[in-house]
Amino acid sequence: MRKVTPLFLVLLLMGCVWLSNPSAVLAGTGDDLNLIREVLENVEAYHVDRPDHQILVEGAIWGMIETLEDPYTTYLAREELESFLKEIEGQFGGIGVELEGMNDQVRVRRVLPGSPAAEAGLAPGDIIAAVDGEDVAGLPVEVVALRIRGPEGTQVRLTILRQGQSFEVMLIRRSIELPSIESAVWPSGIAYVHIRTFGSQVASRLKEVLLQYKARGIKGLIIDLRGNEGGLLDAAAEVAGYFLGEGRTVAWLKGRDSEAPCRATGRTLVTGIPIVVLIDGRTASAAEILAGALQDYQAALLLGEPTYGKGSVQELIPLSNGGALRVTTARYLTPLRRPVDAQGLTPDKKIETNALVPLVAEALIKGGSVKMKLAVGSTEGEVNGHPVTLASPPVAVGGVIYLPLRFTAEAFGYQVCWVKEVGAVLEKGGEKITLPFDGKTVIIPDKQKPVAFIALPAVRNLMLDVRVQGVSIELDGNVADSMNYLKAAG
Repeated sequence: MRKVTPLFLVLLLMGCVWLSNPSAVLAGTGDDLNLIREVLENVEAYHVDRPDHQILVEGAIWGMIETLEDPYTTYLAREELESFLKEIEGQFGGIGVELEGMNDQVRVRRVLPGSPAAEAGLAPGDIIAAVDGEDVAGLPVEVVALRIRGPEGTQVRLTILRQGQSFEVMLIRRSIELPSIESAVWPSGIAYVHIRTFGSQVASRLKEVLLQYKARGIKGLIIDLRGNEGGLLDAAAEVAGYFLGEGRTVAWLKGRDSEAPCRATGRTLVTGIPIVVLIDGRTASAAEILAGALQDYQAALLLGEPTYGKGSVQELIPLSNGGALRVTTARYLTPLRRPVDAQGLTPDKKIETNALVPLVAEALIKGGSVKMKLAVGSTEGEVNGHPVTLASPPVAVGGVIYLPLRFTAEAFGYQVCWVKEVGAVLEKGGEKITLPFDGKTVIIPDKQKPVAFIALPAVRNLMLDVRVQGVSIELDGNVADSMNYLKAAG
């Protein structure tokens, strides 16, 4: 019998979900159903191992589902359905930490107050080396998070690295409820709103936040959809209306025999300010619907990495045993009929350095000016007054200072790619700069950690002002280019 694993539950969250109770249409004949019943009864009656009835029934269900070759159509038993609905609302069994990936390691970014992690003394910067004795180095952060999660009341053993020292902690999982929305107004007057999931309360909570910020006269808005794996279609449609207006087409839903528009249901709340939407490879489904609509209507700039590419819609159909069938009923296109499934959305400006994405967004809204402060040997830096942690610090080799290439280039708006036998190619506004991998201009000082560094003299080729005093480096430049990325919404 196939079970729904924690990983599969996370994949389920990547769906746009309709909560519904449609009338069933049975295409099979009475003879078909009698045949299934006949096989079930005979296996139960005669098989030497006396198989359990419930196992046979669930096996038959999964057999039907697996013929569809659709990972998003699934059967949920009562307990699995309850867990699924909780996760859509941001509730799960865990220890209360937010994780981030850096240099093939997973470290603690934030510890929730009053959580098992806080009680155990975990702190930001701690590195998760192992979960229940299994090494997790090199694993994606979302996989490590799933291993840490589990049923309430169960134990999980973590191996922690802190300042070169290793120790173990045993924690008991509890019900964790992450806020669906986190927001703040930065000193620049730009509002930052992180939407974690599209649960049933997200639209109303976001409405309250936007009305408060509107009254404060914010100068711009950053909507962070990174890590948002979807949720309820209705919630995404209502949120879209806050920026596009009620009745605008948010997506096209293509069902079995027809195509219909999904329209925004919320009324306009935000006008006259620039908007930047942050996306990454875990931005999926309902979050992609919102991001794609804002991009198509040129209501916002998409910044970050290409999205997941989950372009289908599921309905939850209640079953008589208290469980549910989650079945794909439609696939969707953006308002301009761009396909999303297996393709995702392409950002208007690509940035891979996660810590820089919101800071570049703020700089773009403010006009593009960027001031960076770094120091040789230190992973702590500053971008436009915001503290930022570098994956790799600047280094000095042979009397020359080298800065981490991708971090430095992306902070000033350059997209970075590598061309074999050429070197690093930096592009901004249609202009390209080639940096040869010649052991002088670009180097990789640590072969065990393939991070490229750019020589400080070559940094001036990026049209930056460079000042050096001892080990301290200050860079001034502009993240914007000749393209008109942003305009006031509405």
